[in-house]
Amino acid sequence: MATGSAQVWLSLGTALVAGGGVWATHFVAMLAYSTDVPVGYDLVTTALSLAVAVVGMGCGFAIARLHNERYLVPGGLVIGLSIVAMHFTGIAAIQSSFGIAWRWPYVVASIVLACAGATTALVALRRLSGVASWILPPVLLVVGIVGLHFTAMAAIELIPDLSRPAVEMVANRMGLATMTGAVALLIIAAAGALILMESHGRKAGLMNLEAAFQGMSAGMAMFDPAGRLVLWNEAYARLLSNFGIVPAVGLGRYDLVRQAGSAGRTHPDPSDLHVWAKDAEAERYAGEAQEWVTPAHGRIKAELCALPSGGTVTILTDVSEAHAYAEAMADARDRAEAASRAKSEFIANMSHEIRTPLNGILGMAQVMQREEMSPSQQERLQVVKESGAALLSILNGVLDLAKVQAGKLLLELDAVDAAGLARTVGAAFQGEAAVKGLSLEVEVAPDAEGMWRADPVRVRQVLSNLTGNALKFTHEGGVRLIVGRCAEGLTFEVRDTGIGVSDDQAQMLFGRFEQADTSTTRRYGGTGLGLAICKELADLMGGTLAVDSTEGEGSRFSFTVPAEYLGPAVVTEMEGRSELQEDRRLRILAAEDNPTNQLVLRSLLAAVDCDLEIVGDGRQAVAAAKTGHFDLILMDIQMPEINGVEATRAIRAHEATIGRRTPIIALSANVMNHQVKEYAEAGIDHSVAKPIELAKLFAAIELVLADPSQARRSTAA
Repeated sequence: MATGSAQVWLSLGTALVAGGGVWATHFVAMLAYSTDVPVGYDLVTTALSLAVAVVGMGCGFAIARLHNERYLVPGGLVIGLSIVAMHFTGIAAIQSSFGIAWRWPYVVASIVLACAGATTALVALRRLSGVASWILPPVLLVVGIVGLHFTAMAAIELIPDLSRPAVEMVANRMGLATMTGAVALLIIAAAGALILMESHGRKAGLMNLEAAFQGMSAGMAMFDPAGRLVLWNEAYARLLSNFGIVPAVGLGRYDLVRQAGSAGRTHPDPSDLHVWAKDAEAERYAGEAQEWVTPAHGRIKAELCALPSGGTVTILTDVSEAHAYAEAMADARDRAEAASRAKSEFIANMSHEIRTPLNGILGMAQVMQREEMSPSQQERLQVVKESGAALLSILNGVLDLAKVQAGKLLLELDAVDAAGLARTVGAAFQGEAAVKGLSLEVEVAPDAEGMWRADPVRVRQVLSNLTGNALKFTHEGGVRLIVGRCAEGLTFEVRDTGIGVSDDQAQMLFGRFEQADTSTTRRYGGTGLGLAICKELADLMGGTLAVDSTEGEGSRFSFTVPAEYLGPAVVTEMEGRSELQEDRRLRILAAEDNPTNQLVLRSLLAAVDCDLEIVGDGRQAVAAAKTGHFDLILMDIQMPEINGVEATRAIRAHEATIGRRTPIIALSANVMNHQVKEYAEAGIDHSVAKPIELAKLFAAIELVLADPSQARRSTAA
């Protein structure tokens, strides 16, 4: 398609050829109009009629050329009216001794014929295709022009008028013929120029198209309706050479398939591509892709597209790099998943291995606290217990961070008493605050009272970390825990009068393993994980965690969490009792392979009036559960022979046949959310994390003995 100046010249040439052709047609027809009196033509008016035709038809074609069908009718009307204007201007150029009167019905009819012919010609040109688009539009236009001319000439009535003055600058019939011939020659020259321009434009367009066709990275070839190769590009020939095929005119699609199959293509079998040889079904399979694979040249995708003419186009694309990239990405993903699994397994194993000795240390410390000791012994035992608790806190921090990073820490939304939760956290730290001589106050706004839907475990974890952190860095004054209500739900603030931090240090507080003071002489220890975990948990809950601190004056940590208000608080029995209240002697089966943990269990349950039977693995646990009648089973998870999950499934399967169900509590160091869910699915009613806290163990036992179904919806981890 012509562009720029070529488009302008093409438009001008079209206007000149069309307008001049119609004008010449009119005056040639006028030469055939014979009268008995001399007739001449005014040169100015005659020239004006030519200008009217050229300009009017040029404008009409320009309007019709716009890419919208609604402009066809306006364009046709402009062309038709320009022909009408040219005709009647030409008639006005006639000079003779006769006057002219008009029969107006004929005049109107001639105008209608001209406009109708031009408009229908344009519509046909736009909507028809093939041979019809070359024949019908010109015929319609000629019919309109001829109909206009002879209808308008029939509208003329000559009236003798000898009083008409002579007119200068007139042309007789010979002059008109000469003028018409000159215009005809001009039209021929303009038409020749248009043909040359169109030919040049087509040639340039074809050259550009061929350059683009040959420059394509994908191979493309065209087949005729008989399935014979007629056209292809360089990429097509290059890709086929991988199969030992040289394209040639007349080579069929099936020949390509057969030769490609014989060159080492592994999939699909050549017989699978028999549809390529079925021209009648080409449209049905258009767009379907097959892949040819050669060990030496990689992978090529072949696509078949049907053409309206009945032929087809084959597109070959080298997808070797794409497949290699996909395979590399899949391999990288597999390696990343394997590394993630290895990390998770390592963390789980390390957790189990560290918690096992910690269970012995903290378990025996709890047992010894129940015995009478001297003040010095009590002080030493307290050091052991606090050191073990500190080590457990570090381990829990690392595990929590690993859970968040692995996406395995899931929220458990439940009804929570926000005020009661805050007061419980405050009560847990009152002893530490008293030892340091600090005040610890809990303030709850009236509109924050009541029950809210949130994750009580994670909210308590964040508040505990923030409160413990505030007490750690405060030496005078105190700490205030404030609970309020906001648009999102609940807002908590922990304010202290401690050492505070600078603005630069505040930017580091929520980073992993970051501390405000990192020097070797720092006064405060710790891993720097507490606030990082709080930030991760806040983000996981959809909330925010921010700090506002002034060095030497204290800090304010604000924590918001989305929560739905459920209603007034429900008064419930306090959890965490340290004694098991039972009105009968319990028979308890414990499955535990570690001798130290066996001793811890015996010691912890020594104060309870129960019969305790301990077995060393899961197989023994199943056998004991089948032969004995127990009120409760305490099940370790990682055991030889059969682990705790498999042992529980076997016990539940046996119980289904006898119609009796024994509550089972898991005692395990592996208490991540997905692990606890697996325990519950196996039939375990409750889970208690190692190292075992006596209060939590007793609370879990009371819960499962009272209502196992309720116990399965909670955890004592």
